[in-house]
Amino acid sequence: VTLARGRAVDAVGEAADWLLETLDAGGPTGRLIAELGIGTNPQAVVTGSILEDEKAAGTAHLAFGTSASFGGANVSTVHIDGILLQPTVELDERPLIQEGELLNTREEMECR
Repeated sequence: VTLARGRAVDAVGEAADWLLETLDAGGPTGRLIAELGIGTNPQAVVTGSILEDEKAAGTAHLAFGTSASFGGANVSTVHIDGILLQPTVELDERPLIQEGELLNTREEMECR
């Protein structure tokens, strides 16, 4: 999924067409990012249950569509979650997760 200005602008892969069509069916705000989460729980296991998968250490998850049901401002008729199994996540060009490895210390983040 390619993101720009807080929204999905393109996608490639097996489910790409389905994802974009589903988000578009949610209206003009369907492609907006609703959640970004970083899994930090070493006891959580990826099993296919989104509520546990999104918490597993070394994962990240991204959701699109409505966020109003949990205090956000985006209203849409769709909410789609996706799990990233070995993500690299950066904040201000500093990695928080490197290929699924959660970086724990400031020194570790600055060294990579």
